[in-house]
Amino acid sequence: MMPTKPKTQQKLSDAELEKILNSPTLFVMNIIGATPTRYQAEFLESTASRIILLAGRRVGKSTMIAWKAIWTAFVKPEQEILLIAPSFRQAQVIYQMIYDIVSSNEFIRSHTTKLNMAELRFDNKSVIRNFTAGKTGEYVRGYGASMLIFDEAGMIPDMVFGAIEPSMAVRGETLILSGTPYGKRGRFWQAYDDATGPFNNGKWTVFKIRSTESPIVSQEFLAEERTRLTAAEFAQEYEVEWVDEVGRYFPLELVFSSTEDYEYKLYNDDTYKYYMGVDVSHMGLDETAIVIIAKNEDNYKVVYAQSLSKVDLIQTAGRIVEILRTMHINKIMVDNIGVGAGLVDILKKQTSDNIVPVTLEGKRRLEAYSKIKAFLEQKRLTLSRGDTKFLYQFSNYTSEYTSSGDLRVIKDVKGHDDLVDALTLAVFGADVTYSVTPIMDELNDVMRYNTGAIMNDLATINRRYPNDPYRQPRGGSPI
Repeated sequence: MMPTKPKTQQKLSDAELEKILNSPTLFVMNIIGATPTRYQAEFLESTASRIILLAGRRVGKSTMIAWKAIWTAFVKPEQEILLIAPSFRQAQVIYQMIYDIVSSNEFIRSHTTKLNMAELRFDNKSVIRNFTAGKTGEYVRGYGASMLIFDEAGMIPDMVFGAIEPSMAVRGETLILSGTPYGKRGRFWQAYDDATGPFNNGKWTVFKIRSTESPIVSQEFLAEERTRLTAAEFAQEYEVEWVDEVGRYFPLELVFSSTEDYEYKLYNDDTYKYYMGVDVSHMGLDETAIVIIAKNEDNYKVVYAQSLSKVDLIQTAGRIVEILRTMHINKIMVDNIGVGAGLVDILKKQTSDNIVPVTLEGKRRLEAYSKIKAFLEQKRLTLSRGDTKFLYQFSNYTSEYTSSGDLRVIKDVKGHDDLVDALTLAVFGADVTYSVTPIMDELNDVMRYNTGAIMNDLATINRRYPNDPYRQPRGGSPI
């Protein structure tokens, strides 16, 4: 049954309306009232049953997926369309767009029988639903699907694909994998490799849309981003290129496998202890980062993370004090290198004595990164799947061995690492195997590497940490 004509299109003949409804591009232009770009129209018109949509920033990926879902459900009867994303927040992005388009369009809305933020039903018995992927696909297992859309597919666990794809077997219709190509790993990469590699099975149609193709992205903006980002970050985000995992100290597969779907919130639970790490901005593109972890026995969970851009020490201290009004933090570990010492002084005047200045350099920094990696491998550290900025900062760390056989962890000078370093500080404070005595740790380093300069360096350390309340013998009472 053909939908009745929209009031704004009453002059259309039945033949003209049928032509519009039969073309998703014409539907978008004449019914929704938008103008697709060339690549958006190509995606909309594709009848392929297996689609990979690789999209750079600002190309309108979410918009074109929303249009395709609406057109499919509106024109074709008894369609079951599932939108699946790694986190609740991400799952809401495309569905919110669908909801806004339908609710504001009188013609389309007049053919709905149910419209809320979980489900959209049309009078032709088609339905659009959105879900969070979860770890195993437990939230969507059992639902049928004639169109299955995985957004940010590179962040969805492989177990989810195995649980959900069989739901398409009944009718075997459309599967769309969309997102940014982060790392040659997982189901998203495997599908792309199948489609473009030497053993192309012909099952997949690939749309690769670089940011340079978007009419709203200027060359000036891209030039600025090239300066701001690492080469790998720019290749992934704007040129939609897959970057090798070789050399990464924190493999993305390891990072993503340690995530769960939850939102940050400031709260206290008496069964946990809370530790804050503060990595203070030093220069250039750095941001000051605040990360809070909750510790329960030997397990850790990031419960809050925030980056502060272009703020001074007073503003940073103000934000920390504001957090302390809501949460009790057992220890606040502050990067004490450079201007961080100034933040320590400000905080000690405004808060309690749980401020701990920490200097992580040399082997002690490598030891701290190694601890983070070990916790990820042991599934003792949980990260939020929705905080993609945090997750992708792990990719800015590479490693290599020196000529003497020592491992070095190298941070890309153009990449952001502040959140990961703040996490490292928080874990440093929470892990009972560490001493929190920056003075004596530095003295031990001096003794180990330059015995002849012990007395001079001790005097320097005493000047740097006068009357420090945390001075204690190494191995003394930990946090």
